[in-house]
Amino acid sequence: NNVNNWNRRLYTLLSLLLPNSHYLPLSRQNLETIRLAPRKDFEANRLVSGMLQLPGGTNLVLDETALTSGQLNEKGVNNLKALGNLITWQKVEYDFKYHTLEYDADIPVLVLSEGRSCLPSDFALPVDAQQDNQGPLVDSMFKEIGSLLNEEVLNRIRIYLNLCRHKEYELSDSLQNEVQEDFVRMRQDNPNSMTVEDLHSHLVLARLVAVSKGKSSLEGEDWNRVKEMEATRRTRAGPPRAVARDPSGLQLNIHS
Repeated sequence: NNVNNWNRRLYTLLSLLLPNSHYLPLSRQNLETIRLAPRKDFEANRLVSGMLQLPGGTNLVLDETALTSGQLNEKGVNNLKALGNLITWQKVEYDFKYHTLEYDADIPVLVLSEGRSCLPSDFALPVDAQQDNQGPLVDSMFKEIGSLLNEEVLNRIRIYLNLCRHKEYELSDSLQNEVQEDFVRMRQDNPNSMTVEDLHSHLVLARLVAVSKGKSSLEGEDWNRVKEMEATRRTRAGPPRAVARDPSGLQLNIHS
């Protein structure tokens, strides 16, 4: 269908731009059969690898639109919890049968879903829905993008993204004070407008906006731009739902 077609084309585009990426459709079959977390096989005295043992910096794309209705078995639920733990804490649990050990990960995750995802996320960005008869338009759009991405352009984009990822960055004392004062003003105007967690998210985005422009420190215009972007995103996303989640960030009432 058009959704799956769009998702796969989007991933194909991302895989061209990123140094490492992995696409995982979250179908019931995959969730109930694939081993995501590594485990120790004591009989063979070896560590059995899991799919989440990805190289650092690998961008993991999870296609939740492949998930059909029905009750997941225990392995499926545990795999969802492993994904939630990775997204929320950037940790991968290794199963040593009698205990588990957590290891740090560096795996950015993008979740593609229809509606709100059952997985946790730092930012939810709704994509404007396409009409059923606009499938050919989507196809032509991606083909046009692909025609522009010759090897020279791709190499330049990859170099740019790599430089942004590793660029040194600092938040000056003056900007830090300005941000704190702005935060206090917004809280005074509307206590529900921004939480401490929202402030942290804004600062993360502010760093990305600054380094995307080749800057090594935050400027006032970047901070204002982030506030505008987040206000627009929140309007599109609608009010957040109050959902009970376990420590991994997974919904406690998941019955997919």
